[in-house]
Amino acid sequence: MQIELLLLVGAALLLSLLQLCNSSGLCSESFKCGDDTYSYPFWGNNRPSYCGISGFELNCRDSFTTQIEIKNSNGFGQTYRVLNTSEANQIMTIVRSDVWNLVYGYDCPSAFLNDTTSYKTHFEYVSDTLNYTLFYGCPFNASYEFGGSYCIDQVNRNYNSLYVTADSVGPNQNTSECQGSILIPVRPSSVNRSTYGILWSGFDVMYVGSYHSDCVNCTNFGGGCGNDIYNDSSFDDFYCYPAEKTRNLRRIIALVIGPISGFILVIILACVCWRRKYSSVNSIVFWKKSKNYEKLEEFLRNYGSMAPKRYTYSDITRMTDSFKDKLGQGGFGGVFKGKLLDGRLVAVKVMRESKGDGADFMNEVASISRTSHVNVVSLLGFCFDGSKKALIYEFMSNGSLEKFIYKDKPLETSSSLPWEKLYEIVVGVSRGLEYLHRVATHALCTST
Repeated sequence: MQIELLLLVGAALLLSLLQLCNSSGLCSESFKCGDDTYSYPFWGNNRPSYCGISGFELNCRDSFTTQIEIKNSNGFGQTYRVLNTSEANQIMTIVRSDVWNLVYGYDCPSAFLNDTTSYKTHFEYVSDTLNYTLFYGCPFNASYEFGGSYCIDQVNRNYNSLYVTADSVGPNQNTSECQGSILIPVRPSSVNRSTYGILWSGFDVMYVGSYHSDCVNCTNFGGGCGNDIYNDSSFDDFYCYPAEKTRNLRRIIALVIGPISGFILVIILACVCWRRKYSSVNSIVFWKKSKNYEKLEEFLRNYGSMAPKRYTYSDITRMTDSFKDKLGQGGFGGVFKGKLLDGRLVAVKVMRESKGDGADFMNEVASISRTSHVNVVSLLGFCFDGSKKALIYEFMSNGSLEKFIYKDKPLETSSSLPWEKLYEIVVGVSRGLEYLHRVATHALCTST
């Protein structure tokens, strides 16, 4: 995994350097969003920041909607949809995104706020811009032809009535009962339209600066418009990249790409050699694991719903509380006390790791899972997780017979068992052994 990550990082770094060399500071590539294209002073996406002005960053939403965020002097910003741009006249037609959504009856904005372009920004209204008032939370409804609209309240999920009217015309509704109002700039050509047309048409703003004329003079001499990245000048200072400096920039980047790409190539070759060296070992290990899982899947398919539940080794660790309570030690491994998720107590027999392929273990699971006798402890589940193997049995609260029948391990109870009880135990053990003998004989005869 680390090798793949290293190769991916190296390839990404090399690709970035190649793209940087290809652009070489020319800023010749335009910002594109759908059918719209924009050049200096705009930037964003594939067009780097030094190719434009700080307040002119564009964003392409849904691959066809061009947006711009306009911030005032206090840092507060609003998002606008860019409808059209005249670079020669430095005029941009925009509409507030929240106002645009009101046209289609979308959710109401979290707060109705006045326009940010009314404050000090890179843009200013054109001289013939009109102000309209949008009243919200009104107690009446009006049609689109007479200034009515609506949106859906985000909290109460009900309709919020809206009403749009010109400031120079007295409202023909009782707007004093509305919850509030905001000012919306409007193009003069939208005055005689319906509410839909007024909100949808937006308004015009003009760039505050000589961006177009500066860039035209630069491109006429074969230069590229942008900001100076060679010194610590202000981000908003216009800079014309001359053709000679552009060629020098390309030469510098090419000299940097050569050693870096060579270093990345050496790393890639070393990783490939290392991978080939250890691929044979890994393939053998993978083959063994695959064979084990094939046997496991075959067992689960054959027994279907009758197969005991399968657990992972992490499940075993969690159910035994990291093997905290050890019940005993046998010839094939230790036995630990555990608890299932439903609260049932179990005895978990953790097998010693063996070099086999797991066939013997699965045969044992298959044999025990077929047993069902009152004198034979039931198998509730098993674990076959790589080299980790375990058997989960039902828990016997009285413990093992070992502590009752060996003299060097005295009884933990206050009195010994009576002969009648010992006789019952011997009979039960005998019946269990007889049952297991018959099951094993049947399985042997069936396999042969």
